[in-house]
Amino acid sequence: MAQPGAEVLDELRTLIAFAETGSLQRAAARVHRTPSAVTRQIQRLERELGTPLLDRSIKPARLTAAGRLALEPGRELMRMQDRLRTTASAPAEPSGPFRLGIAHALADPRIAM
Repeated sequence: MAQPGAEVLDELRTLIAFAETGSLQRAAARVHRTPSAVTRQIQRLERELGTPLLDRSIKPARLTAAGRLALEPGRELMRMQDRLRTTASAPAEPSGPFRLGIAHALADPRIAM
């Protein structure tokens, strides 16, 4: 089960993909969903926000004024999510061989193997 709010972030990501590509088909390809799934995501976001985000009376559909207004806050949420992932992820422990280079003239014969 997804975390609360995760769906809204996915829906915003889809809206942004639509705005950047100008097409439900290209947005679907970008977010790895079918065009009908993209349509349903945008419809859920419209219900959540209580306003139409796409003008479907014209072909191809275009963003409404509310859709355009939703883009920048949506992009900011995506940037915040990326920053959270980056800062919250634990730094990885070093792994692999460790090599130390030192000049032969400085090397102690007891260290060299």
